[in-house]
Amino acid sequence: MSLVWDGSTDHGIGQVSSILNLSIDDLPYHLKRCFLYCSIYPEDFFVKRKILIRMWIAEGFVEEKNHATMEDVADDYLNQLAQRSLLQVVMKNEFGRAKRFQIHDLIRELILSRSAKEGHFVFSKCTPTFESNSNYRHLVIDRCTRSDLPAPKMVSLRSLHGFKTELDASLLSRFRLLTVVNLWYIPIAKLPTSVTNLFNLRYLGIRSTLIKELPHELGRLHKLQTLDTKWSMVQRLPGSITKLKGLRHLILFRRDAADFRFMHPGKAVVLPNGMKNLTCLQTLKYIEADENTVRSLGSLKQMRSLELSGVHEGNLIHLPSSISKMSHLLCLGIVSRNSDVQLDLEPFSPPPLNLQKLTLTGRLIGGKLPSWFGHLSSLMKLQLHSSELKEDSIGLLSLLPRLFDLSLVDAYEDKSLTFAAGVLPVLRNLRLEDLAYLAHLEFQKGSLLALEKLMLCQCSELIKIPQGIENLMHLKNLELRDMPIELTEKLQERQESEGKYQDAWHTTIVKVIRTHNGWLLEKKFNTNLCTLQGFKDGRSSI
Repeated sequence: MSLVWDGSTDHGIGQVSSILNLSIDDLPYHLKRCFLYCSIYPEDFFVKRKILIRMWIAEGFVEEKNHATMEDVADDYLNQLAQRSLLQVVMKNEFGRAKRFQIHDLIRELILSRSAKEGHFVFSKCTPTFESNSNYRHLVIDRCTRSDLPAPKMVSLRSLHGFKTELDASLLSRFRLLTVVNLWYIPIAKLPTSVTNLFNLRYLGIRSTLIKELPHELGRLHKLQTLDTKWSMVQRLPGSITKLKGLRHLILFRRDAADFRFMHPGKAVVLPNGMKNLTCLQTLKYIEADENTVRSLGSLKQMRSLELSGVHEGNLIHLPSSISKMSHLLCLGIVSRNSDVQLDLEPFSPPPLNLQKLTLTGRLIGGKLPSWFGHLSSLMKLQLHSSELKEDSIGLLSLLPRLFDLSLVDAYEDKSLTFAAGVLPVLRNLRLEDLAYLAHLEFQKGSLLALEKLMLCQCSELIKIPQGIENLMHLKNLELRDMPIELTEKLQERQESEGKYQDAWHTTIVKVIRTHNGWLLEKKFNTNLCTLQGFKDGRSSI
């Protein structure tokens, strides 16, 4: 059953509530408990697909089926809930897959009530109406001060979720059966020691905390499946982590204290020796690529997503052999931080055939893409950073039939870049950033037929409107970030003079963004690309 509602009147709200109750009652048991679990999220919260999936698995809501992994089965559950309009998709990734969800306020109120009756509980913003119940299984503490924290006695509690809360370390010691501990934006610098006594723990999340170090005793958590330290300050994992043979996901991006104010790409985390023991790992990012780590990767044959930093000639030698054993690999990121290092990627032939996302950061030998690049027939997203590409290498991109998203960041050395007819027929997003020499950008007729978003950022020599931009017939958004004033003024002048010549079917939203003293200044206007080169009404080209 799919829902389309009108909540404009009390009568309409009552009807919708009745329909929602019927829809929830109609859910199969496995979908119903997954859906009610969504009551853990605060109001207006963006639910991230991968995180929710990993929590469902940790709670035991998902089982492998028909040779599909638990992650794939849970992904199907999410899609079914979205198709029934119980979850709203608010963002999709580059593959067209739902990335973030939101729960409608009316639905949230309903499932809060139902989840309390069926053994769930949400403690929101430390309201004084808290009532402890020994049968509750899920507790959420949302934006509390330490003095406001409850002191519940819940012997059956299975998950604890804290959002922007001053956590009392003793709280965790009261709940010995926890399978999920999720602490987001909690201002703690040390992981409570009681966590290492939670022997049923399968999910531990400490995103955006101030924690710098994880205890050696973490190796006692033999059931742990997911460790998420993203945007924390953890620099290295303890050696005992290699005892956790059930680990499926390690998400390890870190930040230093100075990085918290800004959008920072994140820094890598150092792994101990012995990672080859973690043969169930599917996700491993973002890690330092020392020689021992690179060698051990060959044992991780279930890997789906791998991102590593600090790649150089010494450890790059062993990487192709390790990656060739990852037949399920979908996402790969390779980063060289040393500008003196040149990446020789030819030994990666043949590449992982199922690869969907590839990020390469570092100088490529000869400024060329490897010869096997055209064989990446499943590739959907490509990010190239600091590659020093020449124009003759761009032709290889035309051999990628499924590429949806392309980013070139400080990756192109020539003054001219032309996208020829027939190139990248399904590309939807194109980002050209920090191309210091680029002075001429051209889109030939018949190129980039599906392009919807074009982002130009910090291309200091590009002062003219790209030639043939009117050929991008499906372009919806043009973003200019810290681009030359000459370019942005020409676009705005054209927009102001268009008037009656605009065609609604080909109106593009132009967003001009400038960075000033750490602030982003933004201006938006609409323009008709057909008139930009005098294409429609005979005016002279700019």
